[in-house]
Amino acid sequence: MRSTISENPRRRKKVRGVVSRFPFVLLILLFTPLYSQQVIDEALHPVGMSSDDIRFRIDESPSDCYRVSVVNDVMESPLSLFPLTEAIADRLRGNTAGEDIVYLSSLLDRKVRGSYRVSISRRRPLTNALRKLYSGLGGSLSDDEANYLWDEAHKLSIPLQKTLAVGVLGLAEAVRYRNLAFSSLTDEEVRFLMTNAHRLLIEDTTTADGTEEFFTRRVLWISKKIDYASLFKGGAVLSNALSRMVHQLEEQGIYEIADTVLFRFPTPWGDIVLGNGGCNDYTGTPLFLVDVGGDDRYNLRWRPFSVIIDLSGNDRYAAEGDFSVATGYFGYQLIMEKSGDDIYTGGSASLGCGLFGVGMLIDEGGKDRFIGGSFTEGAGAFGIGLLVSGGGNDEYISERYSQGFGFTGGAGVMIDTKGSDLYTVGRKYEDFREEDFFSCLSQGFGFGIRDEASGGIGALFDFAGNDVYVGDYFVQGASYWYALGILYDRSGNDRYLARRYSQGAGTHLTAGILLDREGNDYYTTWGVSQGCGHDLSVGMLVDLSGNDSYTATVLSQGAGNDNGFGILVDVEGNDIYSAARNSRVQGSGNKMRGFSSLGLLIDLSGEDTYSEGYKNNAIYTSKQYGVVYDNEIKGFHWDY
Repeated sequence: MRSTISENPRRRKKVRGVVSRFPFVLLILLFTPLYSQQVIDEALHPVGMSSDDIRFRIDESPSDCYRVSVVNDVMESPLSLFPLTEAIADRLRGNTAGEDIVYLSSLLDRKVRGSYRVSISRRRPLTNALRKLYSGLGGSLSDDEANYLWDEAHKLSIPLQKTLAVGVLGLAEAVRYRNLAFSSLTDEEVRFLMTNAHRLLIEDTTTADGTEEFFTRRVLWISKKIDYASLFKGGAVLSNALSRMVHQLEEQGIYEIADTVLFRFPTPWGDIVLGNGGCNDYTGTPLFLVDVGGDDRYNLRWRPFSVIIDLSGNDRYAAEGDFSVATGYFGYQLIMEKSGDDIYTGGSASLGCGLFGVGMLIDEGGKDRFIGGSFTEGAGAFGIGLLVSGGGNDEYISERYSQGFGFTGGAGVMIDTKGSDLYTVGRKYEDFREEDFFSCLSQGFGFGIRDEASGGIGALFDFAGNDVYVGDYFVQGASYWYALGILYDRSGNDRYLARRYSQGAGTHLTAGILLDREGNDYYTTWGVSQGCGHDLSVGMLVDLSGNDSYTATVLSQGAGNDNGFGILVDVEGNDIYSAARNSRVQGSGNKMRGFSSLGLLIDLSGEDTYSEGYKNNAIYTSKQYGVVYDNEIKGFHWDY
């Protein structure tokens, strides 16, 4: 039974994973504003707690080499999850892809710098740049090839050759870093990883004969030998070099070139191409391609290294199998589109994904459509995957492990800067818990291998527009097993549709957050969602403004379960909280393992409606450390 708190004596109970007698970590002092801390303290006072008590022990399971420090920080101080999310969003907004790679590397505890000095030859600049690239790829430019290249390069001005050489040398430098990253592995170990690494992207890797468990452990053991700082630096160097090249091309007015294909040079690793003008059909993945205009068609298959720069036109990208479109698979692939309404169709492992590599898809303008399978659209595992889109109203469709998905040893990030977008995931991998609903692990989801390896960082950032997010199980700012999942939406009237373990949910020693800053938003789910921490986890849903509607059935809207911490904070607006009666919602905890959990629902303004019958400007509590705190605070800003 719940009751309004009037004069309850302050009491303290042992809460495993939430209440601790040890000093609170410094992060909360650095990142959480004093006024926010005072509100938390006031909300917790009726249950004999304060903000200093909210933390987890991180020794519930042995640490491993893939545990990233930001996950430990959040587990030790769950309230730091909000300012951490804001800080990451601020750093990623408006950066180049290379700067994003550098920053994401730092979040994965790898110190990386993405710049390097380019020395362009005055004589035969493109030929000499290709000589260096050949050398890194394990070959050499023959005299006949050099002469042929010299003849073909005469079609281009020396300034244009120098500009293209900037990008080619950037690719050569990236290849060097990739070779350095894998230099400690034997050829057999590399082959084993390439053959079996995809097995880890299955939720249950245990079979009756233990075969899958063997593959998992061997992949993890070999992967420890990789120099990830070098691997990530190669991606940052490549992206920054290409950004400089594109800037110089635009300054030179290259859009005025009218030939259909101006320059083509074949290599054993793909063609070097400068194309423009008409509608070109490119079959097979190029090593290095710049296309200046026209509505082009790309039919791509996997190569370890590929660069595609398309400066204008309504283009179409299609995959010839998996690992084909902007996939960093034991190397680097980058696609950069400057303008046009484009369509990208990839299989699994595509559209800005990194698996033991770095994959980047950057589309800066137009109304675009992205269609992928599993492990796609900003997905990273033992690598970094990045999808960045700006401009129009985009549509994203995928099956699983997508739209900002971070697996062990990796970061997967999806960024959309403008437009009213539609994010849809599912419809293939049915979840075993329930028929006709699907396991998604997407839309800002971090995922680890339970009892084997900590998870990565999965994040989706949308900075503008009235967006719609659709998924079933494990979506929208959630995570599993020592990982971090983030969904951040800066503005717009948004709709979040999910089923379970979603909308700011942490499941099994992990952290997840959904943060929406502005707009009249609608959230609907069945349960274990909307600010829910399950099993020594933290889940947060924070909405800073707007008239919002929250609908759920069970264990949602500020719910802690099995020693978890769940919080829903709504700062401004007239809000509606709807849920099934007496179903552990709207500020609910429970007792498990002899200890309690903590659930908080905090609303700081407006005329609000609660299905549980709560009134405005009142505090309610339950016996199991659940609190509903409704208080009108004028001018309050939950910020840092």
